[in-house]
Amino acid sequence: MQFSVPTDEEWTELIDYLGGASLASTKLRETGAIHWPEPNTATNESGFTALPGGARFASFHLMGERGYWLSSSTTVPYNVCRSCYAWGREISSTSVEGYAMNENNGVSIRCLKGEVSSVPTVTTSEVSNISLNTAEVGGSVTDDGGESVSERGILWSADPDLRILDNRDNKIVDVGGSGSFSSTLSGLGPNATYYIRAYAINSIGIGYGEEISFQTLWDPNE
Repeated sequence: MQFSVPTDEEWTELIDYLGGASLASTKLRETGAIHWPEPNTATNESGFTALPGGARFASFHLMGERGYWLSSSTTVPYNVCRSCYAWGREISSTSVEGYAMNENNGVSIRCLKGEVSSVPTVTTSEVSNISLNTAEVGGSVTDDGGESVSERGILWSADPDLRILDNRDNKIVDVGGSGSFSSTLSGLGPNATYYIRAYAINSIGIGYGEEISFQTLWDPNE
């Protein structure tokens, strides 16, 4: 058994199971008036025992009034920068609401015990049928990480270190799913070096294959 930070989908599943945002607040919070303000109608029948720990931004915020819990789900698919936001939950005396949080701020985390999902496992195929301005590229999703793959494809560029970052790199997007996929890369220059890398996305994040370089054919007429 392992521990993991719940995804936004898992938080939604919990809240729906407890009867929706209002009832979930009642069933998740600690009973009594030691930490929550009176009148505290919480039953804590879920055993979650949520405390109003507030959050820490530049200073502490709403301690004794609300609690904030981070999820592992980002608000955008290509969230790889330090200043990006992740989904979380704000639990108050009346409701449980979705909340976009800065990952650099201080909030609570509640871990799940069980099998842990991960980003997809991806391999990059060797480049084939290289010509003056085209090449056959591809990859394979060998493991979906326990979550459905929503997108897979090939990153390519004349520069190395390929990652999905602010849409900087060119992409060939394939449909989701596991298994092998291939595409024709076109519009290349002759006698030039290019880099490719397969990728796949699920609800946990982005998995990458190996980065491979290749050189297009030389044009004898140049």
